[in-house]
Amino acid sequence: MAQYYIGINNQQLGPFEVDQLLANGLTPDTLVWCNGMASWEMAKNVPELSRLFIPQQPQYQQPQYQQQQYGGYQQPQYQQSQYGGGYQQPQYQQHAFQKYPNYIGWNVAIMVMSVFCCCNPISLIFGIIGLVNGTNVNKAANEGNYEVAQSKSRSAKSMAMIGTIVFIVCILLILVFYALSPEFREAFNEGIRKKY
Repeated sequence: MAQYYIGINNQQLGPFEVDQLLANGLTPDTLVWCNGMASWEMAKNVPELSRLFIPQQPQYQQPQYQQQQYGGYQQPQYQQSQYGGGYQQPQYQQHAFQKYPNYIGWNVAIMVMSVFCCCNPISLIFGIIGLVNGTNVNKAANEGNYEVAQSKSRSAKSMAMIGTIVFIVCILLILVFYALSPEFREAFNEGIRKKY
């Protein structure tokens, strides 16, 4: 049976047998690695570990007895051969975590176009909300709040999309009114002259 290393609070722990993982803090989103794996993966994506997260009906468990420990036996540390060769475990690094897009550029573009093109406060509001959510994406991911980071990323994208749609509708309405109404055309041109 494989022994797994786990990454918790940016620290590598282990190796542990599969039946020891839950007791050592394993969750579905915990990163794990064992010999034979190319890189660190979330536990819920590893077939051998995904069964640990299926709810089971309670069963009677016999009380466990602790054995007395005699002496100070410690397991010898594995040392890699000085001649190279052998398999080296990939280092547990924070950049192994998934990155989430923040859509900051898109939201800033919406804000700038809203202010300078048609003075559209509705698109501007969506751009600001998207910008705030976008700036919180990396912060949440660096703190290990991956669900929050993913949620903020989705929200920043939604705000950018809504802001873009409102901006396009506003421009289309201005063009339609400009083409169809001479009074609107005069008022619009007068507003442009006063602005600049």
